[in-house]
Parts: sequence; structure tokens; C-alpha cells
Amino acid sequence: MITENLHLSSLLTRKYIEHFERTMLLQPMDYVVSEQQALELLQQIQLKTKNNPWLFEPLSMTSFQQQYAFVYEDFSGQTLQQYQTSNHLSLHEIIQIALELTNASISIHQQGDTIEHFSPSYIFIHPQSHKIKLLAPTTMKRSLLKIQPQITDKNLQDIAYLAPEQTGRVAAEADERTDLYAIGAILFELVTNTKLFHAENVVDY
Repeated sequence: MITENLHLSSLLTRKYIEHFERTMLLQPMDYVVSEQQALELLQQIQLKTKNNPWLFEPLSMTSFQQQYAFVYEDFSGQTLQQYQTSNHLSLHEIIQIALELTNASISIHQQGDTIEHFSPSYIFIHPQSHKIKLLAPTTMKRSLLKIQPQITDKNLQDIAYLAPEQTGRVAAEADERTDLYAIGAILFELVTNTKLFHAENVVDY
């Protein structure tokens, strides 16, 4: 039985689950249409995330609001966006975060994946240790595609971290360099407390 409900982000919900007797994180998968598909995806993501300290590893799946959801350990974190809004970060903290983001991207690139959605809204950080956690790129991309099928003014806060090839400014495919661009944009904001670029609408980006 699942009780309590607290949205950690648009992708994760923090809930107390009686089966585990503690608070866990749930990632709804509204793009999954069958139990077989959910089980296959669970096995695939468990292989990708096993022994990777920067990725959430799904423990199981459950039924949640008439859809399937991955169940993760709750590492008592919050989004980087929430953390930087409520805290004045020291240079030491920013360097710690920079190292975490860099190491996370290296580990994912070595697996042959790219993140492509490196935004403070989807980066999760532990407030004391400054350890970073990310969702597996496969599940994050699919969930975001469902939530945000197009780039619009509604998700303007995330567009600020997209590389030119993602916004159509450059005719190129997204690759590992796309993630490095996003990391640079995030660190610029952490240091200066302002975004790398400012725009009032999607067209200007």
C-alpha cells in the first residue's frame, strides 16, 4: 500500500510505501502499456544502473495512479534547482557539484549513452554530501517526451541549458558534447547566479 504524496520533480514523487516500511521515490512510466513491457524495461535499466553511483537504480516496479512506476531508494535529496534557490553556494560547494556532474557524465558516456536533458530540474542532489543522482537517460528521455513533447514557452527554464543543436540553431546531432555544454551552462549559473543566456520566448533561444 502506498500512502503520502510529495512531488520531488515532474519526474519523481516521494511516497511512503508500506511494503518497504519507509519513504521511497517513484517514477511513473505513462509510456509503458503492459506489465511485460514494464518488466523488460526494469531489467534493462537495472543492468544500466547497477554499480553506477550517479544513477538511480530501480529496485522494483509498482502500480501507481493506474500506471506502472519504478521504485527507487529515497536518498533524501532534492533537485539542484530547489537547492540553489534556497542556498547560497560557496565556491567549495560549486566545485564539488562540478566534479559530480563531470564524473556522472563520464560514466554515462562510457556506457554509450548521452543525457541530453542536463537541467537543474532533473539533477538531484543530497544537501549535505552534495552527491548527485540522475535518472537513467533512457527513462528520463521517454518521460520528458511524454511530459514535454515539444519545446515551448512552458518549459523555458529548461531550454536555457539546451545546446544549439537541440534548439535547431545548429544542424547537428546531439552527442557527448551536448552534455558538456549543459554542464557549462549550469556551472555558469551556479557561479554568477544568472543564466548563461536570457530570452523571453523559445524563438529567441
